Amino acid sequence: MLSRAKARFTDDATAAIQKGAALVLESAGQAEDSIRLYIAAGDWDNAIRLICTQAPFLMTQGREGTISTWLSLLPPVLIDKTPWLLYWEGVLNLLINKKKSESCFEKALLCSLSRLRSLVGREAILLQDGYLTLNPRVCWIDTWALERLLNQAEKTDYADPHHEKLMEKILSLYQGPFLEEDGMPWAYAVRERLASKFVRSLRRRGRYLEQKGLYEEAIAFHQRGLETDPLSEGLYRCLMACHHRLGRRAEALALYQRCRKTLSLLQGIDPSRETEALYQRIKCAG
Repeated sequence: MLSRAKARFTDDATAAIQKGAALVLESAGQAEDSIRLYIAAGDWDNAIRLICTQAPFLMTQGREGTISTWLSLLPPVLIDKTPWLLYWEGVLNLLINKKKSESCFEKALLCSLSRLRSLVGREAILLQDGYLTLNPRVCWIDTWALERLLNQAEKTDYADPHHEKLMEKILSLYQGPFLEEDGMPWAYAVRERLASKFVRSLRRRGRYLEQKGLYEEAIAFHQRGLETDPLSEGLYRCLMACHHRLGRRAEALALYQRCRKTLSLLQGIDPSRETEALYQRIKCAG
């Protein structure tokens, strides 16, 4: 049937028919048949797009041979210009040709770097010892700026008016957990470090305001800290104490119940003796 079509139609017409059929097959979920037709039609963009999409699934099925066949049918110049194709070629050669594999990975990195630099500027991305990083001289990164401010605040006296300004900037910059949906270990480490420093800074500022008798202002800091770390008993105690000093006994007791419920639901534990003792003092103060 295909030979008849080739005899009847021009090469361009045949390619158009193959592309149309490939699109129909792709829509029907038959990606592998679709890839073969895209390759036959010389529609490299769609072929590469689908190959890169399907490769991870085929690897989990142990079908490296299928990926290898597809790559062998692509023009080498396109593979050398496509980071993901270079990556998969490197993966396929890991056990059989380590030198070629390393070369593919290196090309993939350099190709990606070239594309990235064309988007954000050559000086913005640095390659150092095989690692990519943003150039702090030309790039402003919110997490870097936040961590600098947190470190400055920790070293600045709380009575210094500059500390208040630092806290204003910190509150403005911290918009929630860093890459909250990213489960990668490196993202988790940064997320936890920033959150810990942020909460510690808020709590220290809040305690300073408590000592000055500025309980309403202290409550605002402790509450923001509790929104970030809902398991911090220390912050619950700070809030309970502040409300109690303002004569809000009911709010202070309600905070204890909230603390107790949160710890029970999320950690399966009861409040500490220190928290229980504060609760009893407020309760008995009547």
